[in-house]
Amino acid sequence: GDDGFSLWMLGDEADLEQASDILTDAFGDLPLYLFIFPLDSTRKKLLKLLFYRNLWIVACDRAPSDVYGVKNQEGEVVAAFIVSKTEDNLSMLQMLRAGLFTLFWQGGLAATKRMLLIKDFFEAIEEQKGMPSIAYRLERVGVVSKLQGRKIGSRMLSPAIE
Repeated sequence: GDDGFSLWMLGDEADLEQASDILTDAFGDLPLYLFIFPLDSTRKKLLKLLFYRNLWIVACDRAPSDVYGVKNQEGEVVAAFIVSKTEDNLSMLQMLRAGLFTLFWQGGLAATKRMLLIKDFFEAIEEQKGMPSIAYRLERVGVVSKLQGRKIGSRMLSPAIE
């Protein structure tokens, strides 16, 4: 864009690493993730692994979604988000097969069970609310903290969903 920021579909390892760092910083203290990963000593490591694997699954076309990033003039990812279609949600088994088994291995059975509880909770809400059979959902929006409030992510959403 004219302000030095541009929208990209992310897919290479370096971009996904940067995006997972941004999302880890953005979401690391939310009660949801404190519940899944209660130990302060391992939370950031496991959360980064969760976000990286999730982004990787999407970027490798193993999920009906797209990973977008906003890059600055230096080519650094400064914001990231996922746009997904609700008609083809992945089951937990599909996610494990696609690479989240690593999280189970490193995070343990208890964290995996807590993640399944959260997944079931949100799916029940969607079902209760009567979500349309086909809809697009914006997931995991994160912006580098020093750039928050400048509407960088907001300006990039419209072109991403078109």
